[in-house]
Amino acid sequence: MIIKEITIYGYGKWIDQHFSFTAPVQVVYGPNEAGKSTMIDFIISVLFGFQTKRQAIHGQYIPKNSSAYGGEIVFIDQETTYRLTRTTGTHGGKVDFYDMTHETELSNSDLQKILGPIDRSVYTSFFYFGELDQQAFYKMSIDDLRLRIQQIGISNANDWFELQADLQKKADSLYTPRGRKPLINQQLKEYNQLVNQVETAKDKYPQYDQQTAQLKQLQRATTDQEITELQAKVQEYQHLAQTTPLITKKQQLTKSINQLRSQIVPIEKITEMQQLVMESKNLTKQLASMTNEQPISATEEELIKFLEQHQETIQELQPQLEVNLDLNSQANFLEREITAKQQNIAQQANDLGFSMAELPIPFEADRLGEISQLINETNHNSSRRQQSTSNSAPVISLVVGAVAFIVGLVTHLNWLIILAVLGLGGVGFNWWHSNNNRKAGSTANNDQLTPIEQISQEYHLTGVPVKQWLTIQSNLQSIKRQQAEIQQQTSQLAQLTQQVTEYLSHWQFAAHWLPTATNSQRERLTAIQSTVIDWQAKQTSAEQKANQLAAQQLQVKQKQIQLDQIKVKLQKDYQQFGISDEQQLAKKGEINQEYRDNQTQLKVITSQLADLPTTDDAELGNITDQLNDLKGKLTAKQQLNNEQSKQIAEAQATIQHLVHDGSYYELRQQQANLQTEITNNVTQWLGYQSALNWLESAMNIITKGRVPKVLDLTTKYFAILTNQNYNKVIFQDTIRVVRQDDTIFDINELSKGTLEQLYFALVLALAVGFHEDFALPIIIDDGFVNFDGHRKQAAKELLLEIGKQNQVLFYTADINQLINFDSEQIIKLG
Repeated sequence: MIIKEITIYGYGKWIDQHFSFTAPVQVVYGPNEAGKSTMIDFIISVLFGFQTKRQAIHGQYIPKNSSAYGGEIVFIDQETTYRLTRTTGTHGGKVDFYDMTHETELSNSDLQKILGPIDRSVYTSFFYFGELDQQAFYKMSIDDLRLRIQQIGISNANDWFELQADLQKKADSLYTPRGRKPLINQQLKEYNQLVNQVETAKDKYPQYDQQTAQLKQLQRATTDQEITELQAKVQEYQHLAQTTPLITKKQQLTKSINQLRSQIVPIEKITEMQQLVMESKNLTKQLASMTNEQPISATEEELIKFLEQHQETIQELQPQLEVNLDLNSQANFLEREITAKQQNIAQQANDLGFSMAELPIPFEADRLGEISQLINETNHNSSRRQQSTSNSAPVISLVVGAVAFIVGLVTHLNWLIILAVLGLGGVGFNWWHSNNNRKAGSTANNDQLTPIEQISQEYHLTGVPVKQWLTIQSNLQSIKRQQAEIQQQTSQLAQLTQQVTEYLSHWQFAAHWLPTATNSQRERLTAIQSTVIDWQAKQTSAEQKANQLAAQQLQVKQKQIQLDQIKVKLQKDYQQFGISDEQQLAKKGEINQEYRDNQTQLKVITSQLADLPTTDDAELGNITDQLNDLKGKLTAKQQLNNEQSKQIAEAQATIQHLVHDGSYYELRQQQANLQTEITNNVTQWLGYQSALNWLESAMNIITKGRVPKVLDLTTKYFAILTNQNYNKVIFQDTIRVVRQDDTIFDINELSKGTLEQLYFALVLALAVGFHEDFALPIIIDDGFVNFDGHRKQAAKELLLEIGKQNQVLFYTADINQLINFDSEQIIKLG
């Protein structure tokens, strides 16, 4: 089976989507949540049915924004193209199945014939490689693998497996190599204990061997071997009886094939006629659609004439659109800048406590030093007048300085003398400076207007404390600077607006065809831009329609000629094979299909019978009689064996009577009895094992030896994936691998990447092992995540090789994986 197309009506995030798969190894790339897992579940669900809420672990993928649910898959199987559609419905959804090659409606049962015994569970086990369940893989044994493989290809497989499980359970209840609870295991332990006890008591009772001779002779005369041979013979004839239905079916198919052979039309002629019918229908539909084409409307025609008349003007103005949009953007930016600065000036004035009309004038830079000095002198004179009320501080300082000087002379402390001199000098200077300031202050008071008052009037600082004049200068300078910038930007804004206005006036000739004018220059420019683009699209569309109409008229003539030729050819073929119409052609196709199906079934049955023991057709009626005869002999032998067992029991009772001292004889008797029980139980256990071995051999024959084939392919693929680092895979109670240096590892000792490569090799081996009968696509979901560069390349080469016989759909979220594949192999999602 090769999937060519999928169309998703509605499934999860996918609504009305179509994808074509063109490569044998098709890569589908998409980041997380791009819909890869949804597409995989869609393919599996359309093939095998939608899951119920209980079955669907990740949900049913019912769309949230669409009522459509499901979709279709177009695939090729054995050179026939099919379309499978599955939509909302009970029992896995409503199925529409159509043979596109022969244009025939098919049923769900026809789909099941193609899929065979493969269901969703088997498909995901054999053909899907996704997230690895490490714990489950660690526990997989050869029996688990064999059970998976044998489930495919055996009719009534469950009955076979139930019989096998029942025999295994009975055998395990008797004996297991490492068990303690099975009966034979317990008896062997008890027998070893008896041997030790008998050896201890043997010296006291030497006459025991003579008295047990008769018992041994009876035990040698038992018929266990003959019973085992008869049981094997009965099993052989039971198996022959089971093959009888296959032989009968073979005879029926042979008879049906002989009857249908005379009604067969060569398959190539059926295909040719069906192709002619399909071409005839397609041409008829095409001719009908061509005659329904609509010309362009009157309004569009009038617009085209207008555009042709003013083509040069439009071509001249159109390139200037982007320039004027840019000018308008600059104007808008200036408007925002001016508004922001006006708001900032108002906020700064408010923070200073002034209205815009009362705002002081900032100091010029060349007068700032002079004004600053006047402010400092004013502040200093004010401070000195405050201090004049308290003149005791200099006197105290003089007294302290004099005392310190005297103490320094007496104690010879030079540093104290120096400190006292400095202190006295400072006090003297301070007294001289204070006297000068008082004189200057008294002189200033005699003038009519002080410099500070003149500055206050000149810069509108009346009412502002002198100590704040310098503090507010930075804000006043900022306001002055922003006012100058506003004036400059206002001039620029007027120029830009005038340029755009002049450009818009040039479009007055197209006022009838342009949208209604607005006050916004931006909206008018945008409307002109979108309208011109629409004009160009309509003009191009009109030209294309004119060209298409001319070409279409020519095509109509050509297709009509083709249709007439096809009808003549089809009528001639109908007459040759006695067919009157399309319905009789379909009937002939059904007869051909039935003939091929019977041949296929006959081939399969013949292949199954070739590997099984059979008998001549004339002896089929005697098998039941021979089986009943063998069962009678077996019953007689079993009765004889029971009689011998009874005689053995009587001999054992006789020995018991001969015992003089019961200790030794009792132990030997217990030993002999236990040995007999063990022998009988071992015989029964061997019978169970023989039956299990026969069942296993028969099931391997029926499944065409797939088990050893899958094991060999797994070893081969694992060696390729690991660059020959591991050269053997051992399947026993658990899976183990052998490295090239002959070191053996349990799989739980492997790295995560190597473990995934082993699992990947097993999945590929299972899919290829079933290719001959069930060649379904292999799906890989985010594989190779833990592969290194060399092993990714090896995996790619292996996929390309397998892609020659099995289609491979490789889904990945790793963009680095794409470098390993050609562009035509890749589909990129969202």
